[in-house]
Amino acid sequence: MNGAQRGLRGWVARRPLTAFLILGFGLAYPAMAVPILAARGVIPGGALPARLHIAPDELAGLLLTLVGLLPAAMIVTWAADGRVGVRRLLGRMRRWRVGLGPSTARWPRSR
Repeated sequence: MNGAQRGLRGWVARRPLTAFLILGFGLAYPAMAVPILAARGVIPGGALPARLHIAPDELAGLLLTLVGLLPAAMIVTWAADGRVGVRRLLGRMRRWRVGLGPSTARWPRSR
């Protein structure tokens, strides 16, 4: 982090967790509210989740990730570490794997 950063980028670099939470909640909740309000008939577009064959809560979760958390992570990483940090973050996201351990690989016994 460059200690001479000023303004909004400097504030985000000095307080990354606070900035991430503000950005994440500020972007995610309005985006998540749209499919839920549409499904309840408060705003038009309630038929869209049915046309996409996806439940409104699943669509809200997808929007949480793609519209709220991912951009917030990119912005905070860019402010704190610059382009190099964003490249490292994207590289780690591409290499991310989940292994199946013994507890998740076992089938439950039938009684």
